[in-house]
Amino acid sequence: GVSARQYIEVLEEYILTILETDTFFIYNNIRVYIAILVQEWFTERDINIMDHLPFSPDINPIKNL
Repeated sequence: GVSARQYIEVLEEYILTILETDTFFIYNNIRVYIAILVQEWFTERDINIMDHLPFSPDINPIKNL
């Protein structure tokens, strides 16, 4: 699996540039996403997140086809 530190490395390398625009960051409640270290990273950068239930088809476009 991916550790919280590895996930933060990905966020810093790829996601920060995307989040500079007016974008929602949506994730489900997988452990690495809700790790305290990751939550603190989002809070320190004033990034708002929108969570939803795991395996929820409500915002997964491929599930609605």
